[in-house]
Amino acid sequence: MITYKCVSRRHGICGKVPPAYLNKLAVAKWREWALGDAGVADGAVIANVGTKVIGFFRYNLGAYSDLLIAYGTWVDSKYRRRGVTSKLWKKAIAKVKPYHIDVTTTSHAGYKFASKLAKQYNDVAIYINDVSP
Repeated sequence: MITYKCVSRRHGICGKVPPAYLNKLAVAKWREWALGDAGVADGAVIANVGTKVIGFFRYNLGAYSDLLIAYGTWVDSKYRRRGVTSKLWKKAIAKVKPYHIDVTTTSHAGYKFASKLAKQYNDVAIYINDVSP
């Protein structure tokens, strides 16, 4: 069973260095996306199966906490196409209750997801910056 947990900036997943409990592929994506260069995230949502992290979504908040700035979403390939990404984002949106969301997508799948999200949350202004190849 997959469980989801919202965490604050004090949690390891919000730090500059990838936590030791992440698998190699998650750490590789962390480095590829330069998540540590973005600094400490204000919050995150983590997906677990037992004690294993199978996904995360990191975010920062704008000056007035009405802006959610996406800083990395990763889901283990074994758990993709099961709605994990949607649940990670929905938990964060429910917690933050933003009026605006800034997201930069690095893949076609990420762009499609963000576009779908924008249609679901038409009361939230979602700005998509697509840098996928």
